[in-house]
Amino acid sequence: MRESALGSDTEFVVVTGNASVESAVEAMREGALDHLTKPFDRSRLTSVLGNVARTRLLKHQLQTLRGELRQLGRFGKLVGESGTGKELVCETIHALSRRADNRSSR
Repeated sequence: MRESALGSDTEFVVVTGNASVESAVEAMREGALDHLTKPFDRSRLTSVLGNVARTRLLKHQLQTLRGELRQLGRFGKLVGESGTGKELVCETIHALSRRADNRSSR
């Protein structure tokens, strides 16, 4: 996904009086969250602005989670010191697997 010229943490909605499919597609390509055609009604504007707020919140949460995952590494705290529950994880994986009920395979 391409960053807009406004910056990666800027959300914007295009409002135009000259609507066309091409202009809507180009606005979305440039990073617009939505495309409104004048005149627009208040309920549509309210809905679009609500979506902008939700999008900002979700992007922030995603960024936070990505940072946490980077700190934990691929297997989190399981790799390393004793007492992190590796045996419990293995037992749980086995208990949930298709082979759990096949006791004769040992």
